[in-house]
Amino acid sequence: MGDFLDYATLKRKVSGRTYNNYITHMRALFTELVSKGYIEKNPFSGLKKRKESGKKRRAFSAREKKIVANYIQKYDSWLTLGILLQYHCFIRRIELRRLRLGMLDL
Repeated sequence: MGDFLDYATLKRKVSGRTYNNYITHMRALFTELVSKGYIEKNPFSGLKKRKESGKKRRAFSAREKKIVANYIQKYDSWLTLGILLQYHCFIRRIELRRLRLGMLDL
């Protein structure tokens, strides 16, 4: 238990969120093993979660949007059509991926 979390922290350098997810998933797994009688004690039950840092993602600025849009429009016309279709029709990404050429009548 401790070796795995040390490895995740020191070698893989996982974030606080990933570390907490590992604890949550392992705690659930070992709770089930305790309830089935395979083990007596959950080794993850006493661990404390770490502080999570803020997200690293951010929205594009208007200038960045224009740069990306111009590049995509210039080099990938099919991607441009997909983005426009998704934007103007409010299609979710999964629905867009499931579309086939025969389904559209442009």
